[in-house]
Amino acid sequence: MEKQRLALAKPMMPMPALAMIAVAFFANSASAEEDGIATDRPDFVESSNTVGHGRFQFESSINYEKDSAEGVSAKTFSTPTLFRYGFSENLEARLEMDGFISAKTDDSATGESNKENGISDIAIGVKWHSYDGNEAEKPSIGWLFHADLPTGAEAFKGHSIRPSVRGVAEWDLPNAFSLGVMSGLIWDTDSDNKRFVGGILGVVVGKEFSDSFRGFVEWSGQELTSDAHGGSNITYDTGV
Repeated sequence: MEKQRLALAKPMMPMPALAMIAVAFFANSASAEEDGIATDRPDFVESSNTVGHGRFQFESSINYEKDSAEGVSAKTFSTPTLFRYGFSENLEARLEMDGFISAKTDDSATGESNKENGISDIAIGVKWHSYDGNEAEKPSIGWLFHADLPTGAEAFKGHSIRPSVRGVAEWDLPNAFSLGVMSGLIWDTDSDNKRFVGGILGVVVGKEFSDSFRGFVEWSGQELTSDAHGGSNITYDTGV
């Protein structure tokens, strides 16, 4: 999305997004049946839980985003993917990326169209589950420490290594509803190679329809910063 903001020459406006498919697998199927699977995908707000000691979990999804601002529209398909491995019950290693990206922009005023395809940057990090919580009374707490690396295709590559820290709080609500809130900070670089600190904030409401099927609606400030550094990236999304 960084490159799309530059291509539009203005901050992106809020975008609706539909996360269409989420798939997760456990290497340890017996433990998975006993404990269930807590996924971080497809919503932006992460789960506060870790996968557990010795477990490997793979999550992937197909994502579509659409934005329009002052006659310029942008459509993006991506394949967000996450690999998780548990070093202990409360600590996991993570490798995350938006996968393959296809982005198209159209300018109605000039009739110009531009399309870019390529692989996204990779992020590596760890998650620490610090508190189990107590249903709706006290939230489950987790902490994520990531670094986004400029490893992607030129059209989608960031300007430098971008460290971030995020805290997640999750509440189990009546009638199989849940509430998640994630906030944090990211140390990023703008198009002029100037370092700045941006905010991260997301709120998601989920509904569990069965042990293996849930839906959600979400507001996410994926990066909150001033216009001088490219503007905020804010999305509204829903998915199952």
